[in-house]
Amino acid sequence: MDDDVAAVAVLTSGHWAILRESLGREAAGLVVFTDCDEFYVRPIRALARYSATLRQLLDAGAHSVRITGEFPQLATQREADRWTEYEAILNRAFAGSASSILCLYDSRAVPDRMIDGVYRTHPHVNGAENQRYRGPEHVLTAPGPPPPPLPGLRSLPPDADLVKFREHLAGVLADERIPEARTVDMLVAAGEVFENACRYGGGPRDVRAGRSAGWFVCEISDRGPGLDNPFGGYLPPSPELNRGAGLWVARQLVSNLELYSSDAGTTVRLWL
Repeated sequence: MDDDVAAVAVLTSGHWAILRESLGREAAGLVVFTDCDEFYVRPIRALARYSATLRQLLDAGAHSVRITGEFPQLATQREADRWTEYEAILNRAFAGSASSILCLYDSRAVPDRMIDGVYRTHPHVNGAENQRYRGPEHVLTAPGPPPPPLPGLRSLPPDADLVKFREHLAGVLADERIPEARTVDMLVAAGEVFENACRYGGGPRDVRAGRSAGWFVCEISDRGPGLDNPFGGYLPPSPELNRGAGLWVARQLVSNLELYSSDAGTTVRLWL
């Protein structure tokens, strides 16, 4: 391994043991190992950790960074869709950086829908140019069926101002016995989305909150056409632009943020 090239392996402990044996003790000692079960918890956090790791290694003197990673086992189709979006965003997030990433997939264990996502989000597969590759803009804006209504949510006044909205939402969070720290996270995240609806979406037309399938969810719909930037909230906002920070903050605070746009407007679901 070249002295000026840093290496990172985001793998299961079992696969790390195989890699370490293959490399030998000396070479393996130069590789930064991270357990994939701890690393790939949420797409937005994984992006932030990759960015921080890359910056740290380059600042320490590496001229380039080689990364290999594998996802932990995904339990649901919804998880597979979220990580497919992450793979698409990764191409944009590190375009032009001094890094290369080798993604590992076990086709025997990965859902078919995820394998389809692999072909749509990786320019090269098995060392060859991938003719099925689509740019990240196409993946993130690909049309899909509208989400089914979530049961168990109660309606909140859509015409409230930001202060009143937070008061109403805080009441629902208290009724559902959400811990204080997570309550603050939801209030801040939902407040950012509510402000965006007021500023860019013609005002909220429907606001709902409550528990659904074991999660606390806040859903905010407006009359707007949606984002003109498919990467909104996934990548840190540019300091040159006076917009984009709200969704970035919201994505950091909740377990998942889903955004749907149609002719009727835009709906954002925040899952805690």
